[in-house]
Amino acid sequence: MNQQNPLSPAASADKTSAEPSFRASAPLRFVAMCVSIIFHPLWIPLAVSAFLLWIHRYELPQLDAYTHFRVMSAICVNTLVLPLGTILLLKAAGFVQSVQLHSRRERVVPYMAIMIFYWWIYRVFAFNQAFPQILTPFLLGNFIAIILVFLCNIFFKISAHATAAGSILAVMILLSRDPYLDPSLPIMGAILLSGLVLTSRLILNAHQPLELYIGYVAGFLSQMLAVIWISG
Repeated sequence: MNQQNPLSPAASADKTSAEPSFRASAPLRFVAMCVSIIFHPLWIPLAVSAFLLWIHRYELPQLDAYTHFRVMSAICVNTLVLPLGTILLLKAAGFVQSVQLHSRRERVVPYMAIMIFYWWIYRVFAFNQAFPQILTPFLLGNFIAIILVFLCNIFFKISAHATAAGSILAVMILLSRDPYLDPSLPIMGAILLSGLVLTSRLILNAHQPLELYIGYVAGFLSQMLAVIWISG
């Protein structure tokens, strides 16, 4: 009989799985899983950056096709490719059991790596004036958010999905600062998205409600703090 090595990193992960609060039907769980994958936190920085560039396209006449490619490539590498690659390497090495990072201990190293990647991409935009500065507060907000998630993870499990959803709502609300934009539809879309994502995490029994609420508030406040920091 194969037994897991008790000294392996994966074996040392804390058992944070709780008893399911309710059991959803298989089709409902499938839909919830699809929502969780489509709106996974790893995709959100790239997707929101692309949206911000698109919605401000008339205000960025200097953003030619080559610069746009450089911008999106840099964001993609630092917020998606490198974090995902790190998680896959940790899984291959046996430090994590799943790319979904179910336990708090499994999340420590990936979160530390993501902090480095998020800090780096923010500094690239902060120092390179050729890149559109409308993305700088959002990228700083992502860095603040991963710090808050990491600190919370020391004491209790927090939902990264909810943190990303809270960040999206904050970004959509901040669009109202632009007199040329009407943020009504983006805000309504962000609220609908938040409901879908948070409900899906509950259906999958991935988090307790309090973990979702704290994550959502952390994501929202991170973007607000980033704007205050840059504006000040």
